[in-house]
Amino acid sequence: MISAKLLLYGFFYVCFFFAFLFNGGKIGLQRQPIMAYQPEKVTAITFDKDIKPIMNTYCGGIFCHHGKPSAWTKYEFTKKAVDSGTFYDRVIEKRDMPKRKSLPEKEYETIKKWLENGAPKN
Repeated sequence: MISAKLLLYGFFYVCFFFAFLFNGGKIGLQRQPIMAYQPEKVTAITFDKDIKPIMNTYCGGIFCHHGKPSAWTKYEFTKKAVDSGTFYDRVIEKRDMPKRKSLPEKEYETIKKWLENGAPKN
């Protein structure tokens, strides 16, 4: 009769053989290539690209700021309100602008990030 020790050695031999066979004939652990860390690309929020479309959509028209295009679509006009603090106060703090319809939360977050980054034009 075959001893348990011999059966165990045979089992390991067969396992090693198949591992060798299916591993392309290479012995040992194969190292996976390490990918370099690539942080998520963050695009800068700018007035022309991100804020102006929000202003066109929510701050113009016959019911808001006297028709389209409103002065709020002009960077220089908006920047004066940003620098004085009234823009942040009315849009972010009090959220009473725009009056007709509240902005979606995503738009508030975009404006807040823009303000936190110094309110760049481009």
